[in-house]
Amino acid sequence: MNWIFLLLLNWLNQPAGSAAWDLSASRDGPTNKVRARMSIASALIFGSVFWRMGRSQTSIQDRMGLLQVAAINTAMAALTKTVGVFPKERAIVDRERAKGSYSLGPYLLSKLLAEIPVGAAFPLLFGTILYPMTRLHPTMSRFGKFCGIVTTESFAASAMGLTVGAMVPTTEAALALGPSLMTVFIVFGGYYVNAENTPIIFRWIPRVSLIRWAFQGLCINEFSGLEFDHQNSFDIQSGEQALERLSFSGSRIRDTVIAQSRILLFWYYTTYLLLEKNKPKYQLLEPPPRDQIQTSVKLEPLESDPDEPYQPPEPPIPDQGKPDQPLQSPPSEPLNLFTLEGL
Repeated sequence: MNWIFLLLLNWLNQPAGSAAWDLSASRDGPTNKVRARMSIASALIFGSVFWRMGRSQTSIQDRMGLLQVAAINTAMAALTKTVGVFPKERAIVDRERAKGSYSLGPYLLSKLLAEIPVGAAFPLLFGTILYPMTRLHPTMSRFGKFCGIVTTESFAASAMGLTVGAMVPTTEAALALGPSLMTVFIVFGGYYVNAENTPIIFRWIPRVSLIRWAFQGLCINEFSGLEFDHQNSFDIQSGEQALERLSFSGSRIRDTVIAQSRILLFWYYTTYLLLEKNKPKYQLLEPPPRDQIQTSVKLEPLESDPDEPYQPPEPPIPDQGKPDQPLQSPPSEPLNLFTLEGL
C-alpha cells in the first residue's frame, strides 16, 4: 500500500517523506494495540449487557439503546485518538511547511488515504464481535450495512477531531473542546430528544450531528422488516412503527450515509481553512537602505614637516645639585654597635 501513496505525492510534485511519515504514524504499534483492546473490551461489555435480544416489546427499547451506545462509542473513540495526536503533529507540519517541504493540500490528502485502513479496522472489529453477541437482525446484508455505517461515522468523527486540533493551540485544549462538542451532538442524536420536538432555534444541530445520522442509519438497518411479539393492539408490532415513533420513517440508509459523508467533507474543508489561516508567519529579512549604510572611516595622516629631521627627546634634569657638580649622597652618621637605647 505504501507505494500507492508515494506515487500519489510524486504525481502532486511533493516529496514522499510526508506520506511515509503519515504511514508510520498510522502504524503506531502501541497506540493501535490500545485501540484494538478498547474496541474488543467495549464490544464484549455491550454484548454481555444486551446479550441475545429477543423480539419482545421490551427488546425494542434495548435495541435503540444498544444502537445509540454503539454510535457514541465509535465516534468518541475516533475523536479522542485524533485530538490527542493531531496538535502535536501540526507543530511538525508547520515546521515542514515553513521550510517549503510540501504544501497543505497534498499533506491532508495523503493523511486521509493513509488512515483509511487503520481507521476502518477498529469499527469493523467492534461490529464483528458485537453483532452476533446481541443477535441483531441476523442477515449478512444487514451486518455489512451495520459495519459500513459505523465505519463512515468513525471517519467523520476523526475529521471532526482534525478540525478541533487545528482550532486550538495545545493538546489539552483539544481534549477539552472535542468531547464537549460531541456531547451536544449526542443530546441531539435522535434518542434523547425527538427531532420533531426540538426547538426551532436548535433544529440545525440534528442536521449536522454525526451521532444522529449514524443512529438513524443503524435504526433503519435494524428495524426495517422486523416483527415483534405483541399481545395488545397498542403494542408495537413492526419495526416500521418503531421508526415512526423516532421520526425516522420514510428515510433510507443511503440518505444517512450521504449525510455523514457531507459532514466528513465539511470538517476536512474547515480543517484546511484553519491550517491555512493559522500557518506560521515570519518576518522577512531586508537589507538596510543605502542612505543608512555607514561609510568606512578613513585614516588621516599626522600633521608633521617631512623635511624636519628626527630629534630624540632630551633626558630629564635631576633635581639635586648643579649641572657642573657631581652627584653626592648625604653623609651618614656612624653606627655604634655597642650602644643600646635605654641603658
